[in-house]
Amino acid sequence: MATFELKCQKCGGELKESGRLFECEYCHAKYESDSVEKEKAALASLLDEQKQEQLANHRHMLWDAIHAEYIDSESIVEISRSLRRLLPEDFSARFFELANSATPRQINGFLRTVDLTDPMQAFWAEEIVKFMIRSLQAENLLAVQSFIERAYKNVDLEKYEKYSTVFSTEAKRVKGGVYEPNEPRDVFVMYSSWDIKFVEELVEYLEEKGITCFVALRNLQHGR
Repeated sequence: MATFELKCQKCGGELKESGRLFECEYCHAKYESDSVEKEKAALASLLDEQKQEQLANHRHMLWDAIHAEYIDSESIVEISRSLRRLLPEDFSARFFELANSATPRQINGFLRTVDLTDPMQAFWAEEIVKFMIRSLQAENLLAVQSFIERAYKNVDLEKYEKYSTVFSTEAKRVKGGVYEPNEPRDVFVMYSSWDIKFVEELVEYLEEKGITCFVALRNLQHGR
């Protein structure tokens, strides 16, 4: 079996067998053997051996760039675009290109479209959460907290608590007063959790018009 066939889908690192699983030596992502076989088959139908090696190298560069101490958005965009020249629909490349070059509204729109029932998109959910928290902007607060809820609240309570707590800490730094219930606002938004995507769009629209909103998901600190 050629070495290039056993590369991590996240960071491009080498995969080694670990019992019934494959584990990446670099980022320690774990894969079921059938998912590795499916990935190999899919890539083999699209790319030759040389391009698969290039793909792994680009993934490795992107992984290092998004985990660097300081975010170099220009570099991340350049690497993402190079990766997409090999695989135009690569989900991770599409996200990181957008997250480092688009407007907050466009980023929010992308987060709302992530299909967490899709194995590949769910596979990247944690890296999306971590990167968005690192690069948090006031305009993204509601969309990011909503994404954390969708990704983990009914699936993995440990990760839900972890990332909601980290998010709350970062949100304080981004926008003073976000957790101050007594701060005057123009609108109090009442909603059902089923309607959260519509709520996000509504709040986005109102606040772009200068109408301030209080939304429990964003403006009540997790755990309080």
